[in-house]
Amino acid sequence: MKSQITHLLCALVLFGLYNLQGYARDGVPELEIQAIVKEADSCRACNNLYRALIIYEEAYKHDASTDVLRKIIQCHYERGGYQKCIDLYESVPTDSLIAQDLKMKFFCFSNLTQGDSAVYYGRLANRADPYDCKIVSKLAHHYNHAQLPDTALYIADLYCRFDSTSVFVNRQKAHSLYLTGDYAKALHEYRRLKEWGDRNESTLYYLALCYAKADSLYLAYENLNEAAKLNNYENPSILSQLGTVAVELGIIGEGINYIEKSIELMQPDGKLLFALTNTMAEGCFRWGKYEKSIAYMKQSLKYPESTVYVYYRMAQAYGMMKKLKDEREYYQIFVDKAQKESSTSPIMKECIEYAQHRINEITETLFFKGEL
Repeated sequence: MKSQITHLLCALVLFGLYNLQGYARDGVPELEIQAIVKEADSCRACNNLYRALIIYEEAYKHDASTDVLRKIIQCHYERGGYQKCIDLYESVPTDSLIAQDLKMKFFCFSNLTQGDSAVYYGRLANRADPYDCKIVSKLAHHYNHAQLPDTALYIADLYCRFDSTSVFVNRQKAHSLYLTGDYAKALHEYRRLKEWGDRNESTLYYLALCYAKADSLYLAYENLNEAAKLNNYENPSILSQLGTVAVELGIIGEGINYIEKSIELMQPDGKLLFALTNTMAEGCFRWGKYEKSIAYMKQSLKYPESTVYVYYRMAQAYGMMKKLKDEREYYQIFVDKAQKESSTSPIMKECIEYAQHRINEITETLFFKGEL
């Protein structure tokens, strides 16, 4: 009897210890899961995000809790996996989303340039945490970008009631004032930003534009010059404004140089223009729109990067339109130019031979028709 009681007591003690220790749903002890999560936390603290992600996912297999899921999502976010973050949030009920989750979804949609979804979650995140300046500034940026500066100004002003010194928020506030045409107030905000040490390209550029609106051309010139230096005088928008202000100030030679450079920078690359125009020509050819194809091919000939094959293709297009004289003319132009090439590839030789064959063939046809 005593032996049975002893065994029963031991069983009860072991059962109690089992329950005190705690086990996950698949029988893995909670302490072991906590150790796995702690190891992942250490990897993340050392910026070894890939390793941390693998370990978090291993922990999640044993403990599919929202806390572990949030750590996985954070890793994906820090590694640029914004769509993956959004997909993982699908498993979290809407009524279980906390302020951190709303902010994460907002920034994910923002980084994916999905404006409508970003604004939706931005508003929710702002409502859940109105003191986060990054949420407010990013949301205001979306409104400004969507040409809704009044809304951007409204949320920026609300934030500034308890914190009027946030550079992030004041940048958007200043920009919304500029977009609404209130240049005097915008000037005041941009001047404050510069006084606080915010001398980035955008702040200096819009500060200069506000000075120009106020007819303070020399101050506009100074700030535009400072902004241009930040980008090694390679920003065409800044250079065009700098050149315009310089000319108005009487610094005409310098102004013209800036404007010329801005025009040069705004011109697309010749190779790209030729490639795009030629692609449109080829598309129209395949589409059966031969006249439009020829028009694009003639346009592509204006670029130095054009090749003699364009003349060959033009001749083919005229041939498809049964315009024999034009076909012969462009085959002849192709042959003349191709034979002047320093080196001739096997494909080029085949094209020349075919072009010469067609020239003779068309000449004979036109002769018998009496159209020569």
